[in-house]
Amino acid sequence: MIHIYNISSIYVQWMPPPPYWLKMNIDGSSNGQIGGIGIVIRNEFGGFIAGLSKQVGKVTNDMAELWAIKDGLQTMSRLGVRQVQVESDSTFAIGAVSGSINYAWCFRPLVNDCKKIMESMSVVFLYVYREANKPADFLAKRSLHQDNVVSNWCVTPDLELGMLLTNNG
Repeated sequence: MIHIYNISSIYVQWMPPPPYWLKMNIDGSSNGQIGGIGIVIRNEFGGFIAGLSKQVGKVTNDMAELWAIKDGLQTMSRLGVRQVQVESDSTFAIGAVSGSINYAWCFRPLVNDCKKIMESMSVVFLYVYREANKPADFLAKRSLHQDNVVSNWCVTPDLELGMLLTNNG
């Protein structure tokens, strides 16, 4: 008996936003004891604008993903950004904030906060494979090992983050 399988490959890499937009890659992480978020903001040329690594308390992965969206949108709003693409590898977080899925009541305050912030800007949510979200994932996981740092925005990537950004992550 001969089995024939159709195997295809998907090339996964970070893609820049349209002209005059910024792109925000977000990720949340939880080890069961503490949750953390990672946010990477880049411009239409792929230039690094800022990154955040932050602990958000004892939360689930889904809750951490929503915290990342909220903190990122708040920052964009404070900076006066009006057009932003948000990329995440969490179908739950994207679905909850965009209104395409139902979610448990415990997520409602964070989702409502995100929706309130989005009233003043154009936001497009995009799902990406984890491989295209490596820098945000890196920062989210890094936050789990920080000593309760409230927030750690950086405007210049360190060597590890810089290598991930350079390798189309």
